[in-house]
Amino acid sequence: MGHQKRTRLAGPRPASLLTGLAILTLTAIAAGALYGNRMSLENSPLASFFQAYENGDYVLAMNALLPAVKDLSPYEKGKENLPPYKRDEPVYFDIMEKLSGDKAVPQQAPEDKEIQYYLGVMHYKLNDLEAAKRKFLKCLQLDPSYRMAHVYLFRIFARWEEELLAESGGKSESLGSLMIEKLGFGSSDQHLQLADELLKGGNEEPVPVFHVDFLMDNGAIKNLKINPDAAPDPENRGRLNDELKTAGRYRVEIVSKDRHCLDEAFVDTEQTMFWDGKDPSGQSIGGRRILKSFPVILDLVAPSPAERMIIYDPAGKKILEAPVPSR
Repeated sequence: MGHQKRTRLAGPRPASLLTGLAILTLTAIAAGALYGNRMSLENSPLASFFQAYENGDYVLAMNALLPAVKDLSPYEKGKENLPPYKRDEPVYFDIMEKLSGDKAVPQQAPEDKEIQYYLGVMHYKLNDLEAAKRKFLKCLQLDPSYRMAHVYLFRIFARWEEELLAESGGKSESLGSLMIEKLGFGSSDQHLQLADELLKGGNEEPVPVFHVDFLMDNGAIKNLKINPDAAPDPENRGRLNDELKTAGRYRVEIVSKDRHCLDEAFVDTEQTMFWDGKDPSGQSIGGRRILKSFPVILDLVAPSPAERMIIYDPAGKKILEAPVPSR
């Protein structure tokens, strides 16, 4: 991926945080209380927010929210401008203590965390990574087991780490100090580990996966098929490494009834085919060809019941929506 791997949560960690990383007891709570009795967002006043979001009009979507919701911060008042480490440390302790069960998750409306999550997605798509990070951290304060918020934080930190690796000239002593100074408490490895552990949820049973295939034909989606996959490989997260850069790509999202994002994948609008060989005289020959029509195959995980799949074009506009078949 081009950036050094690091597994760190800067600073000392009490036993409760280590327990939180290993046990993830709130996964069971999320599967019940947080997923069991949510109202449908389609019937809420927030319909205009999601309608604008699905139309790719992020400015209109943000303006549809009250400032108290749109500007909600993970930081205590007066701490927003502290250096990254001091600013983020209490936020991460808060999230980990909630994740381990040592601290209660606040009572909230079912859509609260969804709003913060999708605000994060919009900021990410607009390449405002700091704003995106803050929204995803706020989402995790409301629901520390929101796996896709951890996935996006993995992407954000991975991009920043890659930039700092180049800035440090590959010197480990310079890299470490730069990461503490500029990135603070979080890391890509940390959030990837949490996303994977939340996917497993302490259960040895395979996580349900939907097998998606379609034809990408000059930007049009054709012959879409969605089927449960009987033999998934939920531990294969290599795909995430290919999704750090999302500009110019289609996004395939699978969501539950209450708009909770369960998984997503990105698809290129074209593919490059390379070939090589030898001519009759034995000379090496080769070339490449740009394909604008090609098959796409994806596996999307569904750790809780899925309702529909949505495909967005590179501008963020919904171009297709399909129900997910029951398992």
